[in-house]
Amino acid sequence: AYTGFNFRMDEIQAAALRVKLPHLDRDNQNRAVLAARYLEQIRHPDLLLPGPEYRPFHHTWHLFTVLTKKRDSLRAFLAEQGIETALHYPRPPHRQPAFASLLQGYRLPVTEKIHQQTLSLPLHPALSAEQQEYIIDRINRW
Repeated sequence: AYTGFNFRMDEIQAAALRVKLPHLDRDNQNRAVLAARYLEQIRHPDLLLPGPEYRPFHHTWHLFTVLTKKRDSLRAFLAEQGIETALHYPRPPHRQPAFASLLQGYRLPVTEKIHQQTLSLPLHPALSAEQQEYIIDRINRW
């Protein structure tokens, strides 16, 4: 047994991509502005923010994730404030069913710790400065 991939796109997905693709550079620039604002203004001592961008690499900020030992507390608090967060990839790769036979018995404590502490904050091109200010304010008050 081995892990396989399927990358076929249907016509509807292709049509949506054709409409969205011309806006990709602008959307990525908007994401970078939002990420920079998070990095500059989130000041909560219990949060570890992403590190600086290293050149020549270009970060597209698909996600903005923070680490905190109090993830469930922060997530519940933000939900009470009307702020949706996400647990992207809540299961570490070595615990995925597709890799069970390959990685059975492996312990990866750093990976597991990261997956227990990671929380994705809202970050998308349609997020307004006012909405983000609200999010930042609530995080800093938590």
